[in-house]
Amino acid sequence: KPIIFLKVRRQLSRSGSNYHMPNEIKLNKSALWFGYFGLIPFMLPSITIWLIGTGVPIDPLYLFFCTYSLLIGCFLTGTLWSFSIHENLSPLGPIVLFLLLFMFSLLLMALFYPVTLSVINIYAIEENVSLLLLISLMLFFWVLFAFEIRTYNYNQHYRNMRFRLTLAVFVAHLSWVIFFIVKLF
Repeated sequence: KPIIFLKVRRQLSRSGSNYHMPNEIKLNKSALWFGYFGLIPFMLPSITIWLIGTGVPIDPLYLFFCTYSLLIGCFLTGTLWSFSIHENLSPLGPIVLFLLLFMFSLLLMALFYPVTLSVINIYAIEENVSLLLLISLMLFFWVLFAFEIRTYNYNQHYRNMRFRLTLAVFVAHLSWVIFFIVKLF
């Protein structure tokens, strides 16, 4: 049996049957386009780092990529949070996921905040913290996807779209992880 990280108790609907989301989620074309266009800020920096190489400072690209990743994660957890409340489900799962993102944002601030840089020698561990943040974000999006699919009974079209988007985001993060590993050696 797979490990369940976060599980929200499903409420019974008024008719007494198990809770389920309507199978007819309207995925209009604009929603699909927004979802797929949202991948551009993930993919562009992930490709650009390989084109510019290790000799050029990548801090602005890394900061942009991680900040965008955190923002999208916050957007998704906020959506799940409000959806849980709307459906009379416990919002605890989305709240815990949001708090994970908050901790990841502290790692990002530690890398770029001048006071942190003066207090500790962040440069000695910069690559390790950068890798930790990227791997944490990469895994976060899979946990978020698994939580969402386990908690809500989405139709297959929406599940497929979310899987493709999550996979693309995972590959973008993996590109950065591989880049940092190559940079270290």
